[in-house]
Amino acid sequence: MSRIAIGRVLPAVCAAILMIAHAESAPAAPPGVETRVRPTVTGEERSRQPDIWAMEVYYKSVRMIWVDIPDPKTGKTQRELIWYLPYRVVNRQIKGSLPPVGPDGKRPKFVPEFELVTKDNGVQHVYYDEIIPAAQAAINRREGRTGSNRYKNSVEIVGAIPELTDADAKLEQSTYGVAIWRGVDPKTDFFRIFMSGFSNGYIKVGDDRIDRRTIIQEYTRPGDELDQDEGEIKPDGHPEWIYRPSDDAAPKKP
Repeated sequence: MSRIAIGRVLPAVCAAILMIAHAESAPAAPPGVETRVRPTVTGEERSRQPDIWAMEVYYKSVRMIWVDIPDPKTGKTQRELIWYLPYRVVNRQIKGSLPPVGPDGKRPKFVPEFELVTKDNGVQHVYYDEIIPAAQAAINRREGRTGSNRYKNSVEIVGAIPELTDADAKLEQSTYGVAIWRGVDPKTDFFRIFMSGFSNGYIKVGDDRIDRRTIIQEYTRPGDELDQDEGEIKPDGHPEWIYRPSDDAAPKKP
């Protein structure tokens, strides 16, 4: 190859290498892949509670968004960093399971609850899912959710659980929701999210305690408190069904 030809080829090759290097080093967009939590119920659980049911839960990565939130008293807005978790639920019909429909033909009520619990340096801080219309609207715009498929907050979504979806159905009866947290400590490195209301499973512990069936997902966030980035949040292990103490007291014996 002549020197003139090489002189024409080298710049193009160098440009291609630079483009590849830039693409590999560029930060990845928040993943849209969902984590699936199967509605697994063991034989022991069903033996203990014949009417137990559980829904199939899908959720995306924990995300962050800056939102101008108005103060209801003054009307002034304040810019805040909101953490949120988009999710959807499917009432999957599993072979051998009892359909979650009562004697009157009505489906049980679905009341989801989310808690984000930080656990840095042996100290726990609990953040409860909040109803923030400005944040909810901003999240739906960002996620491209509109109409009946928009993400509902934890009050709007309360109602009968979705209609049954056959185990092998291609079209799922999904209900979409979003959990929203504000004021999360920017120094947080380790946290977990508890998701309840997706099963009616429970265990009585003594006379005064009920442990309810709950999903737990652990996370790590080894990031900078001054420049928070949702890409730094990573799941630590897989989600699990656990039994967690609730605030409800067990019925007293007569």
